[in-house]
Amino acid sequence: MHKSVSIKEDKINELLLNLEFNNIKAYYFTDHVRAKEKIISLISNKDLIGFGGSETIKEIGLLDEIINGSYNVLNRFDPMNSKEEKWEIQRRALLSDVFITGSNAITLNGELINIDHSGNRVAGILFGPKKVFVVIGINKIVDSIEEGIKRAQYHAAPLNAKRAKNEYNPPCIQKGKCVDCSSPDRICNCLVILKRQYKKDRITVFIIGEELGF
Repeated sequence: MHKSVSIKEDKINELLLNLEFNNIKAYYFTDHVRAKEKIISLISNKDLIGFGGSETIKEIGLLDEIINGSYNVLNRFDPMNSKEEKWEIQRRALLSDVFITGSNAITLNGELINIDHSGNRVAGILFGPKKVFVVIGINKIVDSIEEGIKRAQYHAAPLNAKRAKNEYNPPCIQKGKCVDCSSPDRICNCLVILKRQYKKDRITVFIIGEELGF
């Protein structure tokens, strides 16, 4: 069950306007069903579709609908992939027609903030794919870059590490919080703040009025 969250309409409008000012197309949906319908309407079976890591696209059923549909998908999530195959799929996704992912935080000024392990997600957001769809819950909205970094590092990253505990074992899993470690299993290797998109409407942000993802 997805928890709906209320936020003042003027804040949503402010965020949408700021994203548009930053050359980022933006939509707001009160629920994930309408958001998913819109996203599906914007892709075709001729598109090569890649993914960045995102709990949100899993939670709303978007990932399953695309993977199980008649789409040309680079499926990094297939459990049958070897480590080498997954790595190659992530590389190929950087040349996809549509790259679908989430974001750790978004500021009211329309800035996207993300922390990555290998960097494939932030790389795809920044350059490569023809189109990028960023799907986020309303819980990711923050007032400032500083608040967004804190959210990404101290809230989202430890939860992501716990989710991937079969692959990594950084100290934050045991401690339950970020300790800014130097572990070989550290997942907070890349911190990227996207303040503006160079190519107008290459990135589209879909904001959903529910608590989603980490």
